[in-house]
Amino acid sequence: MISVKKISPLTGDDTGAASGTPTFIVELIDDGELKTFQVRVEPIEVGEQTIERIDCDKGLTRLLHTRPGIAQSFFRIIGNLYHGKPTQFPVELVG
Repeated sequence: MISVKKISPLTGDDTGAASGTPTFIVELIDDGELKTFQVRVEPIEVGEQTIERIDCDKGLTRLLHTRPGIAQSFFRIIGNLYHGKPTQFPVELVG
């Protein structure tokens, strides 16, 4: 089980991402250990639609690849935050 403790927007030039790319700091607990990662959401034009590409730090990508059920729930949370939908933390991800 993974517990997402907090996801906060990161602003300014410290993100390491392209200008205007929304970046979030994710704090989660995995097997009792607090881990912090950056997640970027990049809007991409595909035809006449805009889709969001979610880019994770390598450590988070590795963690999510080992638990596919958790990954889907995690990306849903990121998408909701990107679109301005409120989320109550902590969120327990079980998968």
